[in-house]
Amino acid sequence: MRQRRADVLWPTCTRLIALGVVGVVLASCGKKGPPLAPLVRLPAAVERVTATRLGHNVYLSLTIPAANVDRSTPVDIGYVEIYAFTGVAAPPRGMFLQQATPIARVPVLPAALPGEPARQASSDGSVAGATVTIVETVADPDNATARRFYLAVPFNTRERPGPQHTPVEVTFSPLPSIPSGLDLAYTASALTVTWTPGSAAVGGAAAPRVNVYRASPSGAEPATPIWQRPRPTPLNSEPLAAPPFSQPV
Repeated sequence: MRQRRADVLWPTCTRLIALGVVGVVLASCGKKGPPLAPLVRLPAAVERVTATRLGHNVYLSLTIPAANVDRSTPVDIGYVEIYAFTGVAAPPRGMFLQQATPIARVPVLPAALPGEPARQASSDGSVAGATVTIVETVADPDNATARRFYLAVPFNTRERPGPQHTPVEVTFSPLPSIPSGLDLAYTASALTVTWTPGSAAVGGAAAPRVNVYRASPSGAEPATPIWQRPRPTPLNSEPLAAPPFSQPV
């Protein structure tokens, strides 16, 4: 009788052990791991950056990123910061921001929500994918061999910087003298500009060539943000070696 009772109880104990093992396995599957860091998107590098010197003004043109580093859209971008550095050589890539000076900031408006019209650049900021122009007035450095280096860095809405492009530069070669004797004449059919050519900058035999621009009266131009001041366009198609310049009216 004792042997038979042991045989009857053994299968029951086995089932209890088996159920206990399954319970442990199921409990381990539902265990929570450490929390994941939030996904942070960074805007792609600024593209098509150019710098042109006209007299004592430098016009820096750039295109605001329209996508993130991983090519996803809409781009997470809050603004573009412009840095400049004057020296014989540019600082090392990892040290540029530490040694350069921020000279301008271009706010970027957030992307339009689904169903909304596309955002337009305004005095409050530019928009992703737009091309903007920054103007900076610079003085000649003490070292004539120095150059002015520019770098535009995009920052996301959490103020974290995106990747950097290769800095662009302008030289400080001596400027030619300003033409004198400027005179403007109107007729019924044309506008004519004459001037006395200036001398070459450094021992050149020929006088420098000239571009003619249309200037607004002092105070006539409305105040505009620094990123909405495009490079002026000359009235003449090619630089002029000598006066006059005429334009039909």
